[in-house]
Amino acid sequence: MQAEKQKIISPDPSIKFKQVHNRLPRVLIGILVILVFLFDFLSVYASKFIGSPYMDGSVVSIGIILAFFIVIAIVAVALYYIYRVNSAWLDLRKSPDE
Repeated sequence: MQAEKQKIISPDPSIKFKQVHNRLPRVLIGILVILVFLFDFLSVYASKFIGSPYMDGSVVSIGIILAFFIVIAIVAVALYYIYRVNSAWLDLRKSPDE
């Protein structure tokens, strides 16, 4: 009787894992694809802006800085996804239904 009430009250931990595993990658990939396409769009249609130096006399252009931030964003998104999936997996492993 108590076990049945416990199952009814506590949600299935695999539901959280499935939600994180199914929906989150699509959202994160969508954000990154939009970011990369925006950079490509700027490179094609605003090449003077992307190719302009960051400061007067600098050899570093705005495009290089934007590309660096895109790489940092990709790494950050990958680490965030790994953290979320691992935490959902650990919650699944701690479930009382083992």
